[in-house]
Amino acid sequence: MGKALIEPGRRHGPGPGDTQGGSTAAPDRSLVIGVFIQHYPPRLGGAECQAKLLVSELVRCGHRVELVTTRHSPELPARTSLGLLTIRRLPTLAPRWLKLPLNLVTGFIAGMQYTRTIDLMHGHCLSPFVLGALLAAKLRGTPTLLK
Repeated sequence: MGKALIEPGRRHGPGPGDTQGGSTAAPDRSLVIGVFIQHYPPRLGGAECQAKLLVSELVRCGHRVELVTTRHSPELPARTSLGLLTIRRLPTLAPRWLKLPLNLVTGFIAGMQYTRTIDLMHGHCLSPFVLGALLAAKLRGTPTLLK
């Protein structure tokens, strides 16, 4: 049988204090999965509900999920931890006509930051934010999946 494309427990790209890329930690069967989506509940929509179900199932299977999204309301916390799930909401402060390019840049910066510590990057529902994160993941050599 061939070598797996994604090796559980191996971080793709350099991690904190790791200039050679990858981790020397003992591998296990669970993955650290980064999920990037433009909006996430409590904002309602089909993609948002589907992403929430996907994340719930990944966590139920024992995977750690780092979900990165935009913060569409100032009342929402910037970071929430729920067991194996961490939700990070990034601010998008821009006039309407600047939202698309700034979300692309925000996604790219977030992708560069968070793909250092994940095994797989899942972009859920293509948007400028997700596209920026996908570009960063590709530059880092992190395996990607786009829905």
